[in-house]
Amino acid sequence: MIELNVAALTQLTHGLLPDMIEAGKGAILNISSLASLLPIPDRGVYAASKAYVTSFSEALRLELGEHGISVVAVCPGPVHTGFGETAGREGAPGETPAREWFYVSKEEVVRAALAGLDRNRARVYPGWKVALLATAISLLPLAAIRCLMSHRPRNQTEENQR
Repeated sequence: MIELNVAALTQLTHGLLPDMIEAGKGAILNISSLASLLPIPDRGVYAASKAYVTSFSEALRLELGEHGISVVAVCPGPVHTGFGETAGREGAPGETPAREWFYVSKEEVVRAALAGLDRNRARVYPGWKVALLATAISLLPLAAIRCLMSHRPRNQTEENQR
């Protein structure tokens, strides 16, 4: 996850930027996650690597705006993509009926991401429920977030105990 969400993202972006800067135009659309806003037990590396994607995107946006390059961090909540099955996460403790309420379709994520680019948004939270949750998270003090996340259902598999 760190190689993909941190190293590869940074290297690819820096590799493509010189041509965009020279052209005086371009767009960068990075896929982050609602998880980038939270310290998630049993998914700390995922959440932290997505926090990097969001923060890196925000910094690039500030650096590149004067060059005509827009940068958007797309921060979806849960999306049915088949990844959960492949990763063996279907039915995991975090997969609750309440979580299902926040799912958006892949198509909605794409529509929201492209609309965010068109509107020059810094961040996009696809789906009104996820956007509302992101707003609520941003208003909570870190101590409250820690308390809420400490009560999240935990994975108790042997692999997570290592």
